[in-house]
Amino acid sequence: MSFQNPWWVDKNRILEDEHVKRAKVIVPPIDESALILGPRSILFFSCDAFSRKEELIGLVNEYRTLVNREKSAYIFLDEITSVSDWNTALLHLFNAGYFNNSLVYVTGSSSINLRKEMLPGRPIKKYVFYPLNFRVYFNTFYKKLIQDHVKVDEKDELYENALKLLPYISELNKALLEYVRRGGFFATSFSENPLSLYEAYKDAILSEFLKTERKESVFKVIIRKIIESYGSRISENTIAKDVNVSHTTIGDYLDVLEKLFIIRTFRKI
Repeated sequence: MSFQNPWWVDKNRILEDEHVKRAKVIVPPIDESALILGPRSILFFSCDAFSRKEELIGLVNEYRTLVNREKSAYIFLDEITSVSDWNTALLHLFNAGYFNNSLVYVTGSSSINLRKEMLPGRPIKKYVFYPLNFRVYFNTFYKKLIQDHVKVDEKDELYENALKLLPYISELNKALLEYVRRGGFFATSFSENPLSLYEAYKDAILSEFLKTERKESVFKVIIRKIIESYGSRISENTIAKDVNVSHTTIGDYLDVLEKLFIIRTFRKI
């Protein structure tokens, strides 16, 4: 606990954190005055070192009894899905009062495991963080443009708004080329070696998919068929013939891929 929270001893130690160092490189500094209010006590813990729910319960118990008994707190539990039955552990901690006067943030890289778990009777909200869209990317790393959202089927309005962006066309084109290379994902090592980001993303996808206990070979064939037919309509039966499995199995795989944010399926109407 103390090792992962060195700012308990010295608040300036936050600047030595590797995650903070990377964030400072890729995120521009705040260019406006800000006042941030909140309780001082923060617990951050990466749960990938745990495997059992009892370890998670023990962690929060020690924090609440030895470090912060009564004060309000922010509790950040990262990689929570590494812990088996993590949801029942959290429910126990809620019911036992360990999270009184606290805000609990639970994050994890296994989106399927996070999606399916619910804590009945508890005010838990789920947030999904997608890759950055181009508007957010441009406003963050280039120049902030105040531009209304326009429906693509409103032709006249779309044209008028496009004219307003004309002075920025050079910057927009430059940003778009960089955005296409990144695909909405960002890493500090990308500029030195573009393949590093692609490899990391590929490995993350395969790791996440294999946790679903489905066949990697079938997954790769399905993905290949989707890429080959990109921009065209394709049916589950068509994919099934090439993979030599039933269309029901294909439907199951597509559902998993959608939950992993790898594809998005649009049904024919």
